Amino acid sequence: MSAEAKQNFGPFADVSTKDIHPTNFDCPRCKLRVRKHLKYIHEMADCIGIYVCDCIGAAAWQLENPPSSSSHWERLVKMAKKTGAEFVVLDPKAGATLHGGTV
Repeated sequence: MSAEAKQNFGPFADVSTKDIHPTNFDCPRCKLRVRKHLKYIHEMADCIGIYVCDCIGAAAWQLENPPSSSSHWERLVKMAKKTGAEFVVLDPKAGATLHGGTV
C-alpha cells in the first residue's frame, strides 16, 4: 500500500493532495489557478477555507464571503502586499470589504 501524497500548502505542512482543489478563478498577478483546502470545524458547524497561489495565502470562513473571483482575489493580494503579509485571515467584516471593493 503506497503512502498518501502530501505537500506544503501555504503555511501548512503535509496537507493531503487529495484535499486540495482548484477554485474557479486565477490570480491576476501570478496567473496561476488559486487552490483551496477546506477544513470542517465541528464545534463551529462551518468550514474554514485555506486559499493559496504563488502570491499569498488566505483563510476565510466559508459562510463569511470567501474569495470567489479573480477581482476579489486581486483586491486581497493588493491588501496583503500593502502590509507585507504573506498570509491573511479574513473575518466577516474584512470579507465584506473584500467583496465590496474597498481596500
